Amino acid sequence: MVKRGLLLVLFALFTVALAQNATYSNATARFAVDYPSDWVMREGVFGTTVMVVRPNPNGFSSNFNVVVLRVPAGTTLEATEDGLIEQLEAIITDFKLVAKQPATLAGQPAISVLYTGRQGKFNLVWYQVLTVRGTFAYAVTFTAEASAYESERTPFGNVLGSFRFL
Repeated sequence: MVKRGLLLVLFALFTVALAQNATYSNATARFAVDYPSDWVMREGVFGTTVMVVRPNPNGFSSNFNVVVLRVPAGTTLEATEDGLIEQLEAIITDFKLVAKQPATLAGQPAISVLYTGRQGKFNLVWYQVLTVRGTFAYAVTFTAEASAYESERTPFGNVLGSFRFL
């Protein structure tokens, strides 16, 4: 009975350790974000400031990324969003804008954009939140296979909720 109790305690500690978060912080880009510690973080991949990937050896790896760009003082959120959608239409096969609505990111006015499309053999869903703060534009994007999107929303919601400006 003691062995069984010890095994349950060890399992609970292991589960808590897996559920813990790591933190990515970038003083130059002036933000920090928490992410699941079992996801893999990479800086500067595909033009992102940071990309964090859920390892999946059997298919598409759900991920989130943050892109931070310097913009001229006075750049509006609306102008940033209009430019983004034009780019997305040009680079994503079968791009479809599903929803666009006002949002907030770390207390800043933002726009959230939900869209679908294809990359290679994968049918994907993207959820993106954009904001402009000073001379920086921030885009926080979550990408998942269409079939996995609903189940992946909770981890991404936690990541998005942890985003903060430095």
